[in-house]
This record gives sequence, C-alpha cells and structure tokens, in this order.
Amino acid sequence: MKNIVITIALILLFGCHSPNKNIQNEDLTNPHLIIFDENKAGSLKSIPYSDLFVSYHFVPLETKKESLLSNISQIKLVDKKILILDKGSVNKVLLFNENGRHIRTIKHSGQGPGEYLQIGEIDTDTNYLFVLDPTTKKIITYDLNGDFIEEFRLHIRGTPKSFQYVKNGQFLVHINPLTNGSSPILYLVDSKGKVIKEMLGNGIYTSTEFGQSSFYRTKSDIKFMTTYMNRIYQFKDGKIRPFIEVNSTKQLDIKQLADLEKRQGAGQHDAEGNLISTLELYKSMWAIRNYFETHDFIFFQFYKGLAIVSVFIDKSSKLGEKIHLVDDMLPKITYENFLASDSIYFIKKFTPGNHPDKVDDFKNIVNSNETVSQTQEIKQRLLNINIESNPVLIFYRVK
Repeated sequence: MKNIVITIALILLFGCHSPNKNIQNEDLTNPHLIIFDENKAGSLKSIPYSDLFVSYHFVPLETKKESLLSNISQIKLVDKKILILDKGSVNKVLLFNENGRHIRTIKHSGQGPGEYLQIGEIDTDTNYLFVLDPTTKKIITYDLNGDFIEEFRLHIRGTPKSFQYVKNGQFLVHINPLTNGSSPILYLVDSKGKVIKEMLGNGIYTSTEFGQSSFYRTKSDIKFMTTYMNRIYQFKDGKIRPFIEVNSTKQLDIKQLADLEKRQGAGQHDAEGNLISTLELYKSMWAIRNYFETHDFIFFQFYKGLAIVSVFIDKSSKLGEKIHLVDDMLPKITYENFLASDSIYFIKKFTPGNHPDKVDDFKNIVNSNETVSQTQEIKQRLLNINIESNPVLIFYRVK
C-alpha cells in the first residue's frame, strides 16, 4: 500500500493527445476479447493456494558482502538460475543459482561503452542479460558472466519506461510520450535501436516511477499493460490487439485524472486552501498491474484509488470473478508483495529485516514443516537466517 501512495504522489504530469497519423494501422478489434465487468462479477470469492499450486519450496538468497540486497525490483529465471535487479544506492544485477547461492554480481556504472547511469529494467534470453538505461536511452547486452557484448541507443522521442526482448534482436519499448505532441507509447525497435513499428498512439503520459514492468511474457505472446489504461494488450506475430478489458464500478476517468494531475503538478490549492492531491481526490480506477498467467488461468489486480481488486479468469470459460487469494499452504508466514516471474512459479518473498518479530516464527515453520522437500543444507541455511539476512524466496509451483 505504501508503494501505491508513493507512486501516485510522484506522478506529477499527465497529458492525453490524439493519435499520431504516422502510426502504422493496427487491428485493435478482437472477437475473442475477454471483458471483466466488475458490476456483474458477483460477490468476492476466496480461492485457496492449494487449488492453484501443487507444491512450494524455499530459496534462501545467500548473504555475504558482495551479495547483499537492499531493494529487489525484478526477478528473472534463466536456465535454473535466478537474476535479481537490485535498485539500491548502486543499481546492480545479481546472479544466484537455483538454491540461492550467489554466483556473481554484474555492476557497470558509468558513461562508457557497456556502462549505465541507471538501470530501469532488465530482461533475459537464454544466454543474455539485457539492461535498459532510461537516462541515456540505451539497451545494453551482457552475457550471464556480466561481460559486455553490445549496446545501442533508442532512436525514439520520449523517456523509455519499460522494455521487453521479443526475438531476433528486436525489442518492445514503452515510453512516456512528449506532453506537447501526439507520440505513440509503444515501439518495436531493431538491434540498432531504429523503429520498426509505432503502436498505441493515444499519447497517454505515464509515470516512470511506478516500479513494475509494463510487459509479461508467455510462451506464445507478450502482454502489455500500464497505468491509466483499462485494457491489457496482446503482442503476437508483430501485431498488438486488446486482450482483456476491465469495466470497473469506478471506471477510469482520464479527463478527471488529467485535470487533477495537472493541478497537482502546478501546486494548486483546493477551496479550503489545501494542496491539490490526486491521492486524496481521485477515487476511480487508474491501473492494471501484477499480471500472472498460466495454461489454465489469469490473475491480475487493478487499483481504484487506494483499493485493490483481485481478478481471476478461467481461460477455458473466459469468465472472471473478484477473488481473495488465501494461502492455506503457508498461512503463518508474513510476505511482501509477490513477484510473478513466469507461468510455472508464483514467487513471494520473506525479508527477515522487515519482519524481525516473525523470524523465529518462520524458523519454527521451516523446522516443523514436513510437506516441503528441501535438502538438509538448505534447511540449515533457513534455520540460520537473522534480521541481517537476504530475503527468502518462496516458489509456488503451478498445477
């Protein structure tokens, strides 16, 4: 909840523009569009983890001087290895093995070839790590040893917010369009940073401070979603199409939101003399986030003011319902926000330093838990954690 508050407070500028005439025509119709109508979704339904996941295991991330984590922003799984973007005081990427042992830290701060001023996001292929530097508008490629391979600058207007590797050296790039133009918000670029295609030319300005990727990769496509949208899009075979549309009881009101953002950014006051605050005044839907998709179901959340609505969609029936996920597999563990990394595992984390009063409880659960298969070495590492330890990741395996 704190992250949501900070996010809204940091969004100081918003604009809405007409589509760019140079944008290639896209088929934005979809006869198979899934519509989630909150008005028709019925009452809140509780779904236990045991209905969705078959097992779980713990991965204690090794704690040593060179592997200390302060601000986990992204987790990627590559060939049984775990890549973590740490947006601490110095942006870096850490590679751990499947048991949480630290392998190496990749850190190349600077302004030269292969160096970055800031890591906005990371993405991966089987053998490569891709880094987006929004400050210099570069995408940098390293191998998994952290050795520099190549880089290119993006030949686009606006600030890159998020990106995703597609194939054959191509990337999708989500940008904040210029507020005085009619830029698209989504580009497909080649391995030299040149634009192949412009998409979604509604010119909506979106905050760079939201902190989550705008993309979600499956085996067959890439999903795209961002703030100030009530749609999730599907990118497949070079085309973008709407995939899920949300009809909320408090629907996204771009005109109202734009007005509040502009007044807040200008430091204006309300009739009672208080500073205009989007956080206080805007109560409608404003974002779709936390997307997770498997072969059988789709889970995502959308925000209405500070309220969070969780949605579950059965892919066979395409019917959606409002839900509350109940962890009946590890009900006594205190988690932070989940990190859904792929369609096989639903990942959450326990950070001892954030929950010092729960560390002993966590150890008791580990010590008495017979339902999870862990090696004795990992179990002992779990029992040795303290408030200075790195987070423990919990991998729930999808049925």
